[in-house]
Amino acid sequence: MSADNRVCIMEWKGCGEPSWWVWQGSMSAGYHTPPSNCDRFRTEQEAMDAAHKLATRIEEAGYLEYGTQHITVGEQAATLRAEIEWLSSRLANLDLHGDQFADRNPE
Repeated sequence: MSADNRVCIMEWKGCGEPSWWVWQGSMSAGYHTPPSNCDRFRTEQEAMDAAHKLATRIEEAGYLEYGTQHITVGEQAATLRAEIEWLSSRLANLDLHGDQFADRNPE
């Protein structure tokens, strides 16, 4: 049985100052921003300590398949590119067909 989960650590400056964020995430998901339900820390060391505690709780309660991982700049960039492509296709469908999801709807 695959759990497909990981504990994510990410530096993100979107709130105006450098911050480190920690959450339980999926390997199937790419992240370019921290989700709204995660914890914020001032330093990387605080985030690492919290991530290891979270990983331990998850392992004790069940199964943590991919361990603790930093969300890299590369993962953030790939996720943003994919989201831009998806939104661009929706915009093109809306312009052409009057429906953002025309490619999924049979006519």
